[in-house]
Amino acid sequence: GLFYTSSSVVFNYTPFDTYLDNCSLWGNFSGPFAKDQDNFTPQNNQPNNFTKTLSDGLYIWNVNCTDTSKNYNFSSTNYTVIVDTTPPVINLESPDMNATENTTNNIDFYFNVTDLLAAIDNCILIIDGSQEGAPDPSITEGTSQNFTAFLDNGVHNWSINCTDENGFTNSSLEYNITVN
Repeated sequence: GLFYTSSSVVFNYTPFDTYLDNCSLWGNFSGPFAKDQDNFTPQNNQPNNFTKTLSDGLYIWNVNCTDTSKNYNFSSTNYTVIVDTTPPVINLESPDMNATENTTNNIDFYFNVTDLLAAIDNCILIIDGSQEGAPDPSITEGTSQNFTAFLDNGVHNWSINCTDENGFTNSSLEYNITVN
């Protein structure tokens, strides 16, 4: 399906009938597959469109056109559109907020990330406001995973940034850790 990163979706179609009367947008926009809106002045052999505001989700749509003799037809296939306006959701797992580490300077930072409609493209560890290493593209959604970093003694802030396949980036909460 085609991803839209805006809630305003344009449904394009080109009807072919010399005696074209009207065309209707059909879809599962609010439940079962049904007629949603009409165009009573469609242009034959020209691009036409419907515009609709949709919430995040996966939708099936098609256009049905009728001519002046009441002959009608849908496009030969239904189409899919996915509306995704939401960035990934990142949960920090450990170390806990205000944690203290007294045994090592090599710290494992655990997190999990989910995205309702899009795949995760990559995530990166942020230490004291700077990226630590390169973004990791091998992220598995909904599972605990980690980055490891060497931290000098002292108090440090850490967070995780993740980007989905549509380019939406989100930052986790920022936790701090004291390393002695």
